[in-house]
Amino acid sequence: NLVPKIHTVSIGVASGI
Repeated sequence: NLVPKIHTVSIGVASGI
């Protein structure tokens, strides 16, 4: 479950860009 959480953060960062 930790991996998916990191993926979600990555998506958020990408959205910010």
